[in-house]
Amino acid sequence: MRAVLISFLISLTTATAVAASEKGSQRAQSRNHVKRGNAALAYWQAIECTIDRNPADSTYPKYLRIISEGHKAPLDDAAIKAIHRSGLALYFVHRGVRMDHCDWGLALDEMGPRAEQGHLAQAPKVAGAACLRARYYFEKGKPHDAFDDLIGVLRLAKHLGNDGHDGMRALITQASVEEKAIEVAAKYLPQIDAASADRLDAQMAPLPRDKIFKNFLAVQKKQWAEWPEKFAQDVANQEGDWDAYWRAVLLRDANSGTEIGEAMRKAVGGKPERLQKLANDARAFFERAMKIADLPAEEFRPAWRAL
Repeated sequence: MRAVLISFLISLTTATAVAASEKGSQRAQSRNHVKRGNAALAYWQAIECTIDRNPADSTYPKYLRIISEGHKAPLDDAAIKAIHRSGLALYFVHRGVRMDHCDWGLALDEMGPRAEQGHLAQAPKVAGAACLRARYYFEKGKPHDAFDDLIGVLRLAKHLGNDGHDGMRALITQASVEEKAIEVAAKYLPQIDAASADRLDAQMAPLPRDKIFKNFLAVQKKQWAEWPEKFAQDVANQEGDWDAYWRAVLLRDANSGTEIGEAMRKAVGGKPERLQKLANDARAFFERAMKIADLPAEEFRPAWRAL
């Protein structure tokens, strides 16, 4: 049992799936079948299902509070209603976790630090709804259904932090979502029977190794090497005041600045060629770092120090 608990707590992903129908209670026939497709498209539909665009709906603020705290909200009548209301959203979550890749479509190589990342604010609410329903299933003596929801949360978390977005903010969001799923699991795992523990253990066994650090480097390369390269080329092609162009492109308001944008602008001293050199140096660094990212720990440490 302890081994199962440890295995679950350190797991970051799996490929199980669940589908919810009326009131989010029915399950798909094939939980482990992986489909080809972009999981982000399903997750965006899940997010849309949790957004109420009717300003006259007075129940929405309470619903949003409950699912946002789904890992610890009281399991009262309001929570049950929130679970039912989230059924379609959770259907799309479990549709997404069955897909073989996730691309949120962020234009980091073209927009750099200006790229919008609204999914990082919205997806944790959907994950909260899944945690809430998992707790409900545990209380109703349905651990299999509960684990399907929690493992779905872990898979969603991986797609938030490990599949092509701004590295640090995405990793923080991933860790936050995982922590809530783990908190729910830690409470109920000691209570499950041997059959449920064996089933969970079998689900955990084939999980692939997570490559958070390597993917993090790939995202940073896109944002801090590929985008500056493109931007430097655009600046070099401009006639007139390139500094004004910098402000107009990098900043939302041409008369104000962001901390990152101003720091980068000052670092190159008004010279596009210096920005190009910095971008080239950044690209070389990230490419070398990615080559050693998968090394065993005893080999990685000296290689990283040398880098």
